[in-house]
Amino acid sequence: MRTIERRVRVNLLTLGILLLLSGCALSPPRQLAAEDLARIRQEPPINVVVYQPPPRFHQSTAFTAGGIMFGPVGTLVSMQQTSAAGAQTTRGIELVDPSIRVRDQFVAGITSEFGLPQPTVRDNVDSADIERLRAVLGPSAVLEFKTLVWQITTDSANPFRQDRFGVYIMARARLIRLGEQKILWENMCGVLPRDKATVHELQQNDGALLKRWLVEAADMCAKELIAKFSTRSKP
Repeated sequence: MRTIERRVRVNLLTLGILLLLSGCALSPPRQLAAEDLARIRQEPPINVVVYQPPPRFHQSTAFTAGGIMFGPVGTLVSMQQTSAAGAQTTRGIELVDPSIRVRDQFVAGITSEFGLPQPTVRDNVDSADIERLRAVLGPSAVLEFKTLVWQITTDSANPFRQDRFGVYIMARARLIRLGEQKILWENMCGVLPRDKATVHELQQNDGALLKRWLVEAADMCAKELIAKFSTRSKP
């Protein structure tokens, strides 16, 4: 239990630093009100967006994460190292933003479970600014997804075994009524590593194992978000 607690604390601290450097902020969850869900069922289809591009892919070890102990400069150097390592490991491997998979699975889930009309997927959205979204999409409701963190990481509880990595992702989803500039629902999902492999194993066959683990993590994230969407307002 203590090992799990230490791992979660380190991952949350690393997440906070990554979000700080990427300009993202953590917001408290917002539960979808029953009246908002009922209104959405009667409106035109929701627009769905995934913000692009995703943040840089990172590769973190207990040693690189240790840079957080040396203040802002150490943090910046650590993040530069993990970003460079991630780029090196995935060079020549075309990875897909996990939020795209989260979007697809989440949309499929809520349309069947909550009786919502099939949403309209919009591509190439690069701004989370509500006013800019309204200028493009009008006063409709929009469901938006954003990858906050995606990386491979070692077991921070065992600094002497840093040659095996697992996939770690976190994504955010929000439902916004653009006409009123009101956030109706907001939540995050996060998946910690379950399995581990060496860098070489993750790179083999055009990154097949890494891609499969990212898909599995995205599916778990989507299930988590569906469970958090609304437990009180099902038809």
